[in-house]
Amino acid sequence: MHIGFVRGDYKWIGGKRLLLEENLSLVSYSKIDLAELPTLPRIDYICDVKLQDMIDTWWSENFSVPPKVGIKVDKTDTCREMVAHDLGYAIMPSLVIKNTENLYQLPLNDKDNNPITRHTWMFYNQDDYNLKLVRTFIEFMDEINFQDMISKQN
Repeated sequence: MHIGFVRGDYKWIGGKRLLLEENLSLVSYSKIDLAELPTLPRIDYICDVKLQDMIDTWWSENFSVPPKVGIKVDKTDTCREMVAHDLGYAIMPSLVIKNTENLYQLPLNDKDNNPITRHTWMFYNQDDYNLKLVRTFIEFMDEINFQDMISKQN
């Protein structure tokens, strides 16, 4: 493999470029009070270990009881649609809820009040950078501002 795209922060000894940064957000049909979350039904979805760890860490920093998971689905899109039908709230990356103005969205912060973000990286082997095709692709990717592209989709 010459180049890989990875969501989440992993140790990597080769070259890497940050492509995208997205916030972790609370999503619900209407505005809810964070203090009420332990009593409200949550909709969970299958996600990668790093994202699940981010969600679990935020929860444990804010609550001493487990969440009241009412439904668990296989995809974020299904979860988002269930939230849109007022079946519960979810904690999701901001990319999943782009263009959903009808839903209440609250970006989450960690215990130090910093936004909780997930990164998308391009990893590559440093030695492969000497290959013309690999170098050209990496330089092309450097010219693209994914953050602006996502913002313009709204």
